[in-house]
Amino acid sequence: MIVRQGDLLLRKVEKLPKQAKIVKSDVILEGEATGHVHRIMDGEIFRFWSQSGEQLLVKADKGAI
Repeated sequence: MIVRQGDLLLRKVEKLPKQAKIVKSDVILEGEATGHVHRIMDGEIFRFWSQSGEQLLVKADKGAI
């Protein structure tokens, strides 16, 4: 499943990569033009680097659509 929400492109993954590290923030992304932020509530953000660059993963504790 892939969902687009403004600046974000979300897709479901089955498990976190071993190299993913928790981010101590609730901000997923800050908008470039207006400075608005996308935040996660009731979840955690993880960061890791892959061949295509920095990746953020969100673990939604209460589920997600």
